[in-house]
Amino acid sequence: MLGESVVAEFIVKRVDLLHDQMYLKDVGISAARDAKATIYGEPLCYQDDHGETHVIIPLGESHIAIHTRSDLGILMLDIFTCGNIRAGDALKTIYRYFPPCRDWEIWYSRGRGIVEP
Repeated sequence: MLGESVVAEFIVKRVDLLHDQMYLKDVGISAARDAKATIYGEPLCYQDDHGETHVIIPLGESHIAIHTRSDLGILMLDIFTCGNIRAGDALKTIYRYFPPCRDWEIWYSRGRGIVEP
């Protein structure tokens, strides 16, 4: 397998956690570990002036990016993996931390195109 990517967006119940950079960083690190990915360097965390929080977990096999819009209660993900690292394992972990009220996902398998998870 060349790798896979999943883009997901969901409305969450715990909007207060969408501001918490340390919590989001822990979520991303746990997701990477559960996917058996290699964390490569320090996670990047920042908040902008519009209430958005961004956490990027660099992986030896690509990245996990978590973006939030607390004013809308939305958590957005970009999980991009190479080789045999399973994006779905990372996504399951993030769902445990943030059970969604509503969600959608798009899955892409490099070399095969859009696929069902």
